[in-house]
Amino acid sequence: MSINLNLLLIEGGPVRHTVGLGNSIVDRPALPVGPQAIHYSQLQPVVDTIQDKTHIWYFTLAKGFSPQATTGEYWYDNINNASTGCSINLLYNLEYHSDEVTLHAHGLVYDTDNKQLIKFKRNIRKSFNIAPQNRVAIKWYQNNNNNHTSIDKIKYHIVSQAYDGTKKNNYKDEFIHVRV
Repeated sequence: MSINLNLLLIEGGPVRHTVGLGNSIVDRPALPVGPQAIHYSQLQPVVDTIQDKTHIWYFTLAKGFSPQATTGEYWYDNINNASTGCSINLLYNLEYHSDEVTLHAHGLVYDTDNKQLIKFKRNIRKSFNIAPQNRVAIKWYQNNNNNHTSIDKIKYHIVSQAYDGTKKNNYKDEFIHVRV
């Protein structure tokens, strides 16, 4: 199976490693480090890499209307800057508000040390100039809803799929994966 990954940024280059497949050994490049744009159709291989699906931290980040908040570059740059220096596994996606002009982000952090999660939370607030007392602009939560499975919640946040299966108004049919 081939996964097509459009690289946005790679710090350093991928390191080759050897993979054992039963009686044969295959030398292949490691997954790149840094943000990658991945098409929605490739969600399952990414989900399969999540070791602990029950302790995922989900977030919604909304800045309200501003000229910058209408451009994908603003969101990508600020979220990617916030992840720099953090050892986190992050997935996020951009969607339009109901005004169909302003963007907001949905995302999740998985398989990440709590200290690194706290560091990322601080960085994201700093990157977007969100005051610590502002509990509206960014919301963090876990999946405590018995009506939604982990995969339902992941699809809602990462591939713009509502809980009833309909497609939400997304920016692009791709999500960003930042992997350590």
